Amino acid sequence: VWALSQPPSSDCRPNSPKLSSVLPLADPAMLPRCTLPLTGRACVKRVITDLGWFEIADGAFILHERAPGVSVAEIRARTAGKLIAAEDAPEMQV
Repeated sequence: VWALSQPPSSDCRPNSPKLSSVLPLADPAMLPRCTLPLTGRACVKRVITDLGWFEIADGAFILHERAPGVSVAEIRARTAGKLIAAEDAPEMQV
């Protein structure tokens, strides 16, 4: 797993402006909790992955747009954490 954009640890604090992370994922892709050492809790509010773009709120990943060619069923299959996704979620325009 690698990150194209990862916020510096000094910026990762609960009251920071919305931080985003962009990264491709392994399986399962979206975990219910971080398995790496934390520099802050609840800092990242948006995640853009090879599956789509998600907002993180109330302990859930909220799907806003699917990556091109990725179905909601595939996203559900690769998500171990709580997922909120409409079956007709739009595909990203790239």
